[in-house]
Formats: sequence, structure tokens, C-alpha cells
Amino acid sequence: MDIFQELSSALSQVGLIIRGGFHEDGTTLYLVGHGGSSFWESFSSSDFFDQEDNPLDNWSKQVIGEIASALDGQAIYPSDGPPYAPFQQWVRKSEGLLQSPLGMMIHPEFGLWHAYRGAICFEGIHELPDKSEISDICGTCMDKPCLNTCPVDAFSMDGYDVPVCAAHIKTSDTKDCMSKGCFARRNCPNGQEYIYQSDHANFHMKAFCGNH
Repeated sequence: MDIFQELSSALSQVGLIIRGGFHEDGTTLYLVGHGGSSFWESFSSSDFFDQEDNPLDNWSKQVIGEIASALDGQAIYPSDGPPYAPFQQWVRKSEGLLQSPLGMMIHPEFGLWHAYRGAICFEGIHELPDKSEISDICGTCMDKPCLNTCPVDAFSMDGYDVPVCAAHIKTSDTKDCMSKGCFARRNCPNGQEYIYQSDHANFHMKAFCGNH
């Protein structure tokens, strides 16, 4: 079995997937992440879930690190640094994604409901997943609901007003952003079937409020 199949199988056990990859200097690098809440059951039932500091990063490092070690690969994480690994560059080399008006990358299948948890590098040239076609999903969206449904107008073509957003969530959360996830993000018509389940969304929103 090729590394690609072995890695895909191992990641699936914890709800993660290969999010693309590329060859460079005789090595193969795979991005690891998820679409939707596929990993949530594995993470939320783990001992890491109740940790106070960086539980999701710590869980990711544990599970991805174990898989990388078992397959003789090198695990790399976005939070390691400085210097930090160039994940944004790797994403552009691995998947045909463009930036959405909300600032995050939009995926042709997952919409705005996806993330990268790490990467694994292997010696040698191995099979790669198909690269998604670059598609200007947001450019062809005429209504732009992500920009006109935020209850406090925190998003615009000029950027994201973080203090206004955080204040709304902490005081008068009229659109259930805390319990269900960002209302503007939920109104993007793409990837609706991958919207994070409520407990997953609430986990991220609590972390956001704790940092702002």
C-alpha cells in the first residue's frame, strides 16, 4: 500500500483527511485537516478536550505526530515557531483556493467550513490527491450575504472589525453567533452541509471571545 493510502486510512480513524499535497526536492508534503466537524467526536471525547490551554492544537499534535511517526514521516504544525512554516504558501500549492470577503479561504466543496491542522512530509515521491480547480466562487456570488447579514456590520470590503464583532457576541448576541457560529459565515451559500455542528462552533467562539 502506498503512503498516500496508508496516511488516508490512518487519518480517517480520527476524522481527519489529506487536504492536498505537493512534491519538492525529492519529498512529498501532505496537508492535514478537515472539512466540517468530521474530527469533532474524536477530539471532544479525548483527554485533551478539557485542557485549559490550546486543547485543539495539543490534540492535533498528538494524533498527527503519532501517525507521522508510525509512517516514518515528519509532522509540521502551524503553531510551531517562530519561524513558522509557510502554510499559506503550501495551501496555494496544494489546493485551488481563493480568499473570501470574510478573510478565510473558501473551498469549492467545504465552503468556509474547513481548516488545516498540520502537515506531514515524507522522503520520496508519493501519490498526490487531485488538486481542486481554482474557482472564483465569491466573485460570481452576486448577493454577498457574508457581507450584508452580520448584525453589527463587522464585515465589509474594507476588512473585519474585530472589536465590534467581539462586543456583540459578549453582550447582545441576537443571531446566536456564540452557540452556532458566526451568523455571516453561516449565510454563505457554499458548503452549507459542512457547517460546524453547534458544540464545535461554540468551542471556537468561546476561544475567540477569550482572546478578545
